[in-house]
Amino acid sequence: MCAIGNGLLFSPSSLYLDQWFVRKKGLALGVMWAAKSITGVALPFVAASSLVHFGSSTTLRAWAVITV
Repeated sequence: MCAIGNGLLFSPSSLYLDQWFVRKKGLALGVMWAAKSITGVALPFVAASSLVHFGSSTTLRAWAVITV
């Protein structure tokens, strides 16, 4: 399920970004890749802290709402 969800989020944001931003395509792609990298580094720490403080059910519900 995680792979399917990641694929559904990754493809539109990566493949169609150059069609949405014609003039500043390099800036848009740079911001997108930087945000993905920062999220990849920070997410494990945020998830671990959230699991400790709120529990697994609340953390997963919040993550589902944020993702949607």
